[in-house]
Amino acid sequence: MQAVVGADAAPDNSNNPQKSARILSATHQTGDVAADDAEAAAAAARVRAAHPDLVLVALGCPKQELWLHHHAAGLGPVVALGIGASLD
Repeated sequence: MQAVVGADAAPDNSNNPQKSARILSATHQTGDVAADDAEAAAAAARVRAAHPDLVLVALGCPKQELWLHHHAAGLGPVVALGIGASLD
């Protein structure tokens, strides 16, 4: 399984054979989450390029829902979840 995580930092376990998931990328978005926002579009493009199986979006409510609404269809066949403050 591959995953792209929306967070400031993610553990690098890509070379650990004991892990079943690889964290491919982590990103932090501070700007707008609208479909026409350059930062949001760039983040969506990085996710799309990674071809993940799972996308976890932790921007908080309602930003994560808006980001998913605007960008999920263009990510390809993925499971995309808004996980909000569950990382806190």
